[in-house]
Amino acid sequence: ARYSAFEARRRAGAATASITRDEIETRGVVNAWQMLRTVSAVDLIEGPEGVVPISRRVPTMDLRGNRPCYMRVAIDGVLLAESPVNLSQRMPPVPDIHGIEVFAGPASIPSEYAGDQRDMVCGLIVVWTR
Repeated sequence: ARYSAFEARRRAGAATASITRDEIETRGVVNAWQMLRTVSAVDLIEGPEGVVPISRRVPTMDLRGNRPCYMRVAIDGVLLAESPVNLSQRMPPVPDIHGIEVFAGPASIPSEYAGDQRDMVCGLIVVWTR
């Protein structure tokens, strides 16, 4: 039951991308954020601060025009407060992940995660743990 919404959205193709446990195991990645490299809507910026996700579908700057368009991140449906999120520190270990959903923009984000739409203009990554 815990994953029913994730599985329903995956079957319906509601997310921009859905990454399953089987795909994670098949790819054999060391860090879960590496799975996002295959998602066309996500660009990963690696630097001294870590790895942060930005949207490829939204212009480089957010609505305020003063920073890159960082995607928001939720774990088990709980939105993380910080933005940008350092995926190298915040993503759960690979063995602990059930699946990952990517929503490229506010129109595709399920209402239960939408919150203040202005904060979601760049998209959302939701990680589901086992």
